[in-house]
Amino acid sequence: MTVTAAFGRWEVFNCHLCWRIAMAVLLAIVVIEAIILVPSYRNYERDLLTRLEETGEATVTAGLSLFSHFGNRDLLELGAALADNSLLKGGAMYGTDGAAMGTFGEPPELTLGQARRRQFSPVRTKDGNRYEVVWPMDTGARPYTLIGRLDSSWIQPELNAFVLRIVGLVFVISLFVTGGTMLVLNRMLFSPLLALRQRMLATTQDTEHPIRYAIESKRDDELGDVIAAFNSLLNRLSGNIKRIGQQKKYLLDAKEMAEISNHAKSAFLTRMSHELRTPMNAILGYGQFLESNPNDPLTPSQKEHVQQILRGGNHLLELINEILDLASIEAGKINLSISEVSPALVIDECLTLIQPVADEYGITVENKVNGEPLPEVRADHTRFVQVLLNLITNAIKYNRDNGTVIVDGRLSSKGLLRISVTDTGNGIPEDKLKDLFEPFNRLGAEATNIEGTGVGLTITRQLVELMNGAMGVDSVVGTGSTFWFDLPVTSGAASPKSILSGGEPILFQA
Repeated sequence: MTVTAAFGRWEVFNCHLCWRIAMAVLLAIVVIEAIILVPSYRNYERDLLTRLEETGEATVTAGLSLFSHFGNRDLLELGAALADNSLLKGGAMYGTDGAAMGTFGEPPELTLGQARRRQFSPVRTKDGNRYEVVWPMDTGARPYTLIGRLDSSWIQPELNAFVLRIVGLVFVISLFVTGGTMLVLNRMLFSPLLALRQRMLATTQDTEHPIRYAIESKRDDELGDVIAAFNSLLNRLSGNIKRIGQQKKYLLDAKEMAEISNHAKSAFLTRMSHELRTPMNAILGYGQFLESNPNDPLTPSQKEHVQQILRGGNHLLELINEILDLASIEAGKINLSISEVSPALVIDECLTLIQPVADEYGITVENKVNGEPLPEVRADHTRFVQVLLNLITNAIKYNRDNGTVIVDGRLSSKGLLRISVTDTGNGIPEDKLKDLFEPFNRLGAEATNIEGTGVGLTITRQLVELMNGAMGVDSVVGTGSTFWFDLPVTSGAASPKSILSGGEPILFQA
C-alpha cells in the first residue's frame, strides 16, 4: 500500500508548496531542539564530571584514610593498589611544603604549580579519557595535596547515548507535529488550492467552455474569496468568448462579402474596360482617319477639334488599359515570365522610347549607367520596361521647366540591383507620401493641366513586388524626388566595385 493510498485522496503529496512548508516545519523544530540540546548537553556533561569527581574523592578518602599509620612509601604503594581496580588511575602527592612526595599509577600531566594557578580547578585531558582532580591539603584530615588522575573514558559514551535519546525524541516529535500540521493544512488549504489549480489548468485545455470548471464552495474565508473571484472570472471569460465567437462569425461573413464584392468589382472593371476599349478604338480610328484623309482635308478649325478628340480618346484609352492592368493584378491573373534580363539594355530601350516625350516637355534625360556594366537581374522583361517607363514618364511630366531627369543603377549593399529615377521637380510633402501609392489619388495634381490617372504608381509598385523586388521614394520639397526599385540579381553577379556608397534611402512603406 502506498503512502497516498494509506491517507486516501491526500493531494498534498502532489503539491510542491506543501513539501516546502513541511520541510520548513521540520527545520524549525530541529533548530529549536538544537538550541535546547546544546545547553542540555553541557549540563549533562558537567553533572557526569561532578559525579566522577565526587566518586574519585570518596575512593581516595576511603583508601587513604589510614595515612597516619603509614609512611610516604606505603601511601604511594597503597595508591598504586587503588589505581589497579578503581576510577583512580594514578596520582601525585605533595607535602605541606609543596615538595613532591612521589607518584603512583599513571603520573598526572597537571603539576602543583599549574593547579595553584588554576585555583585547583579540575582538568580534562585532550583525548577525554582522563580527568585530573586536585584535592588540596587539609590540615585536619589530609596533611598533603593529592592530584588524582581519574578514568573519564566512560563519559563520552554516556554523552553519545544522551544525544541519541534526545535526537530520537526530537525526530518522533517532529514527525507527529509535521504530520498533524500537514493534515490540518491539507484539509484547510492545500486540497482547495490544488483543486483550484486543476480547474485553472483545465480551462486552458477547454477554452471554449470555461464556465464548466467553476468551483462550488461555501467557504467564507480568504480562500473562499479567491474561489469566488475565480468563478466570477470564468463568467466574464465565458461572456467574452461568446462575444468573440459572434464577432468572429460577423468578421468571417464580412470577409466573405468583401471577397465577393472584390471579385465582382474586378469582374466589372475587366468587362467594362473591354466594353469601353472597343468603341474607344473605333473613335480613335475614325479620328485618325479624319485627321489624315488626303481626299477630304479638314479646315484648321476642324483639325483642331479632331486633335482634341484624339487627345481625350488616347487619355481615356490609357486609363482603360491601366484599369485593366490593376484589375488583373488584384485578381491574380497577371502572368510573368521571369528570366535573366540586362538592366543596361532595358534602360537604353526606355530612354529611346521616352526621348520624344522628353523633347516635347523640354526635359533633359541623363543616363548615369551609360557604358557601365551592371549585373543581370531576374525579372519579366516587358514588366521591367513598363515599370521604368512609368517612373521616367512621371519624372518628365511632374518636372519643372527645362528640368533634368537622371536614371541610375547600382548594386546595393544587400545584393540587389537598385534602379533610381531622379527629377528636379517640386518634390512631395512628407504628409502626402503615405497616399502616394493609393489608387486614383493624384495628390492634388488633378487640379493642374498634367494628364494622369492616379493608378500608375500603384501598378508599378505591385509589378515590382510580383518580381520579388521592393520600391521606395525619397523626396525633398523644392529640390525633387527620387523613385527607386530593387530587383534580385542573378546568382554570383555581385561586384564589390558597384556597391552603393554612402547611406541608402529608407524603404517607403505605403
